[in-house]
Amino acid sequence: MKKLYDENGKMIDGNWQLCKKIVVTYDEKNPFEHDEIIKDTAQQLAKEHNVDYGDVVKTVKLLSGVQL
Repeated sequence: MKKLYDENGKMIDGNWQLCKKIVVTYDEKNPFEHDEIIKDTAQQLAKEHNVDYGDVVKTVKLLSGVQL
């Protein structure tokens, strides 16, 4: 499983494009859903990109402005 962030919470170099792709895909599947993370979509994206679910949630929150 690929990690998007280091132990300090900083994005690991080279992951920007993947993070951007995750957020774009999330927004396409859940347009205008910026009140909360849609758990099913986040789980699907984590599995699809072989990344940690928590990293997907963090990425969407950071880049999309979604609140939990």
